[in-house]
Amino acid sequence: MIDSIDRMILRELQRDGRQSNRELADKVGLSANATGVRLKRLFEDGYVVGVHARLNQPALGRPIEAIVELRLVSGVHPDQVVEFFRSDQRVIEAWHITGRTDYLVRVAAESTKDLHDLLQEMGTRRGLVTDIVTSLVLERIWAQ
Repeated sequence: MIDSIDRMILRELQRDGRQSNRELADKVGLSANATGVRLKRLFEDGYVVGVHARLNQPALGRPIEAIVELRLVSGVHPDQVVEFFRSDQRVIEAWHITGRTDYLVRVAAESTKDLHDLLQEMGTRRGLVTDIVTSLVLERIWAQ
């Protein structure tokens, strides 16, 4: 069970995963030692599963970001599409979802042609998906 201080630690960690234990302790009003003990427990108990860098895709040469909905071809095993997601660096995140499509994927591409090539590879060349709905990201408003 977590309390309000644990929630503050989680919020701060989510806001900036690189801050020092001392900085985190100052923000939540505990000693560095007490904060460290709580943080260790939050990891061990599975409340925190990792601390990751959020990459600047345009700075990495991939300024075209899109959200893609995919419906699998009947008979395609989900492992096939998941393996494709994991193997292609343009795929940033992927979720298996309910609704009219099977997967929601966030991708970043070098150009609209690169995005088109990625979608073609998923659909036509690999024969993994039957329906693709793509929405270009115009602006990131907020991310945690």
